[in-house]
Amino acid sequence: MSEIRTFNGQKVESIQLQGVGWCPAIKATQLKVGDYRVYNYGGLCKIVSIEEVSKCYLSITVESKEGMAFGQTGTLYTSKIKKSTLVVIADAKGKLQYREPNQAAK
Repeated sequence: MSEIRTFNGQKVESIQLQGVGWCPAIKATQLKVGDYRVYNYGGLCKIVSIEEVSKCYLSITVESKEGMAFGQTGTLYTSKIKKSTLVVIADAKGKLQYREPNQAAK
């Protein structure tokens, strides 16, 4: 479930992550290689590749970072997600980020 919430003075679509709370979110189509994806309890993974696998789905490969509940630091994981899935991104230090919809990856 998502809600419209205020982030840095803007009303943006947000999702609630366990252990983190409400966070600004972007659609998976806006992800870029090098982004850090935020998971429940604040876990971070760096996005190392994004591939379109169909008109509705992307294949995302992430590298686990210190503090993740699964795997060791540096382990690669690949998952398939819908392009419309809302995800939370952050900088390398975990500070939440937001990207306007018109700043989609090219």
